[in-house]
Amino acid sequence: IVKFDSSESISMQRSRMLAIGANRIEMHGLHLQWTVASGEIDGGSLISMNDNKLVRLSDCTITVENPNRRDEVYAFDVITDPEMIPLRRRDDVGNPSGSLPLVAIELENVIVRGEMTMIHMDFAAELQLQWDNGLLAVSRRMIDTAGALDEPSATAGPIQLSINRLTAYAPRGLVRMRLGVSGAYPVMIDREARNSVFEFDPGVPHFEITGLTNISDETTPVLLRGEANAYDAETTLSDPVLTLADRAGNRRSIRMSDTLAQSYSWEDERSPRWAVRWSRQELPGVPPSRLMPSDFHQDGTVLSGFEERELPRLPAMTESMAALATIPAPSSAVSPAAAVVPEAAAAAAAANSPSIPGDPGEGPAKFVDPQKVIRP
Repeated sequence: IVKFDSSESISMQRSRMLAIGANRIEMHGLHLQWTVASGEIDGGSLISMNDNKLVRLSDCTITVENPNRRDEVYAFDVITDPEMIPLRRRDDVGNPSGSLPLVAIELENVIVRGEMTMIHMDFAAELQLQWDNGLLAVSRRMIDTAGALDEPSATAGPIQLSINRLTAYAPRGLVRMRLGVSGAYPVMIDREARNSVFEFDPGVPHFEITGLTNISDETTPVLLRGEANAYDAETTLSDPVLTLADRAGNRRSIRMSDTLAQSYSWEDERSPRWAVRWSRQELPGVPPSRLMPSDFHQDGTVLSGFEERELPRLPAMTESMAALATIPAPSSAVSPAAAVVPEAAAAAAAANSPSIPGDPGEGPAKFVDPQKVIRP
């Protein structure tokens, strides 16, 4: 278990519990827990990163408790604004060729839950999210992003979501892209999902893109592909799959019933199911950070969603945790060697609480089990 505690004092800066920058990182068998303090007025993130070629989590859980429901709280905060990148790396991010910064996240047998949005991007990047077998239970969205900082070239990669055997509970929708003065350029969203289950609040669009110059079908920056997915939908199928809004405030929604009545060039969903036979009548009245895989059991034999026997077992949330070792979270400016906790350093941390180089002012992170190691 790795438990992060942020300061209770009021802070006007967004906290970053684990700042990995562009350093590749792999985590296996870790339970990451963060309780957002009441003083975190501007929110924060569990994992802060820049352009990154690989962040891999396997057999892990992420739990973010946000009792005050701060809006800007994220599991992953992706920062690719060149002004926020260390000087020596700004040329790598600000690419004049029209390509987008690459951000690759791979999740296998992972549970993410909490009062938050899972992934936030300050500007749209070439996000490659691959998730095989998992549970997403959050209070807001899976992804929230602005548009691209510079106009992408014709060969720029899309935001690519490759999802398999996922049960996703995201009341405010799957993806929202906000185009504006900063981040004005849309980026294609390519979602391919198989054998997955999606549950959203009634009337909430699965995908929402605002600030477009044109909302015609020919310019829709979304590609939805998939097979054998199930949607917990209203019986009238009136829930919007996609909502587009232009700069003048005009809105256009394509509802589930529309996708059955006619074909769209951007939609290729095979064998979808528009109902989910939950074993429960309704979700228990607890925050998303307390939801369990058992709350998403289904009746029947032909099921989509996670394979529970392959998911990690969630630890009990408790305040009486032993062997706390306090070390500063690594910043985006540290070297790859400083971005990990080797066995010797972790053992020393339990006894002497040494420091790992980081930005001044980085909040402390408490590592509960010094034997759990984050490997590069």
